[in-house]
Amino acid sequence: MLGLLKIHIFKKFIFTFMNYFRVTILSAFLFMITMSYSIAQNTKTNSLEFVGNNFFIPRILGFQLNINPNIANQFGVNYTRRISNNVRVLAGYSLWNNFIFNKLNVNGPVVKGSTGEWRKGSLEYRSKYKFVDVACVFHKEYKKSDFALGAGVSYAVGTNTYIDTIVCNPDPPYDGIIYSHYVREGCWGVVPFFSYDYMVIKKCLSLGGDLKIRKYFNLYSSQIDYGIHVKIHF
Repeated sequence: MLGLLKIHIFKKFIFTFMNYFRVTILSAFLFMITMSYSIAQNTKTNSLEFVGNNFFIPRILGFQLNINPNIANQFGVNYTRRISNNVRVLAGYSLWNNFIFNKLNVNGPVVKGSTGEWRKGSLEYRSKYKFVDVACVFHKEYKKSDFALGAGVSYAVGTNTYIDTIVCNPDPPYDGIIYSHYVREGCWGVVPFFSYDYMVIKKCLSLGGDLKIRKYFNLYSSQIDYGIHVKIHF
């Protein structure tokens, strides 16, 4: 009786295994056909882009600290998905380069908080900013070149320094002492942009440049990003 039970369990195991084996083989076969068709059609629906940017804020060019035009002051990565021949959707993440150290003991670029005079309650500095972008992009390919024009929404979050009080020194050098506090804050905005790519390896790897204008509703001025990128297509 025990022997018959063992034989029955063994047969059931073999039957289940063969069913899973057939399903696996069929799935792998269908996958290979799909991939072969995609390769034959030479379609690439996704791309991953690694960006190195500089940026400037036009209205306060004289008040930016630790901004070095010779290095990337901002890094980013973008994922793009093709939804039609010329239209794609983009999701991106960027952040100021926090590997730089400045005299205010803050890692990364620091910019003045406003264009006016400092007073109690005003925004003194901004630092450690990060950005999340979602956009729709129109592409036009010409030979080995790819031109892209897009726009979308963006969310920025960073450290803002607000002035609590200013104490004036009555003695030489008659300077002031500023007491302030830090707050982590975010705001919504829009981000139109233009980019160009040159295909180095056909349908696989491209190099290019990009220009973005970031406008946030709670900030005093736009931020203009410009830089280069490497894009992998798959």
